[in-house]
Amino acid sequence: MRALDLLGQALNRDAHYGLALAQAAHCHMVLDSNGWSENRQRNRQDGIDLARRALQATGDDANVLCNAAYVLGYFEPDINFAVTLIDRALDLNPSFAFGWVQSGWLRSWAGQADVAIEHFEKSLRLNPMRRAPATFGIAVGHFFARRLDKAAAMLPLSLQEHPNWAPCLRFLAHAMRIWGG
Repeated sequence: MRALDLLGQALNRDAHYGLALAQAAHCHMVLDSNGWSENRQRNRQDGIDLARRALQATGDDANVLCNAAYVLGYFEPDINFAVTLIDRALDLNPSFAFGWVQSGWLRSWAGQADVAIEHFEKSLRLNPMRRAPATFGIAVGHFFARRLDKAAAMLPLSLQEHPNWAPCLRFLAHAMRIWGG
């Protein structure tokens, strides 16, 4: 909420500040994904509106495209538009490690586990210092591809950086329960 307040102040100064619009949209997605929104439908619409405004304001900024793609991929039923946006972001900046992570998630949501894993692995090559998001994504990709042994092997790597991260612990518990390893 504090981030939304600060982004709102930035937008009061410049209503067309694309990165602030995209970051505010991302905040609405985080509110939804964590169950912190009092009105999910209103929060969803605010996130979508902010993402679309960000695209109108700054359509050729890789960071804006990345955030807007992730938010629209999360909130909207048509994942293909979000994939097109993230592809454009990566065309503009092929060394954008965070963009490859977000592309991995969008590919996971689109049911493309192996492509998602490739994108998470590329992110790791570009930024080996920030391993947890990519290793978690790789593990989830293996999980949904039903390679539970590989998922169970990758999840502890993600936990090394964030030992109490609930999503990772949940996937590890499910992988171990299903796989029996």
